[in-house]
Amino acid sequence: MNLARQYPILGSSVNADKISLTIKGIGVGLIPIILIICQASGLNVLESDLVATVNAIALIASSLSVVYGLVRKILNK
Repeated sequence: MNLARQYPILGSSVNADKISLTIKGIGVGLIPIILIICQASGLNVLESDLVATVNAIALIASSLSVVYGLVRKILNK
């Protein structure tokens, strides 16, 4: 996959599910840091809200990957 060669962090991700898991893993790892920053800023953010946001971002990334693959397949024919 050309995208995986261009961005090494996606190197093991050759399908939409794996890209989604990579992004979800990075996002979940950042949740404690985001919570600390929000609390220090006086913002009231729940962990469940951040988890829902990470899941939504992973879903969007997976969907975009599928659309990208579909468009690439159509243009190559």
